[in-house]
Amino acid sequence: MALLNVASAIAIFLLASTYAFLSLLPSNTAKTLSVSPLTLSLLFFNNLNIFIAMCEIVLGLNILTIQQDYKRLHAKYSPGNQEWSACVKFLTMPIPLSQLCSGKHTWSKMWSTYSLYDPS
Repeated sequence: MALLNVASAIAIFLLASTYAFLSLLPSNTAKTLSVSPLTLSLLFFNNLNIFIAMCEIVLGLNILTIQQDYKRLHAKYSPGNQEWSACVKFLTMPIPLSQLCSGKHTWSKMWSTYSLYDPS
């Protein structure tokens, strides 16, 4: 049973990891959480970069799977310039908890969908 979709999994990762690092700051306690907008934006941006780095590792490890999936997506979505539909379908794709950390079955699809815009 899928409790998450791709978009919610990404959002939960970014929010949870940002909050986790915020709670480690010495000025914050359980009762008060005061942080500057600059600190918050830097933490969020850093965690977004961590997510992107993990996705780039998936790209390197699963390049053949990505190429095969790209060919299938290209045949399905490119004739009518429906790349946006492929993006929406990917972001709303359900993720079972058992495949949440699966680079081959879940996160490699992100790269094959992105390849519809940049096939290099």
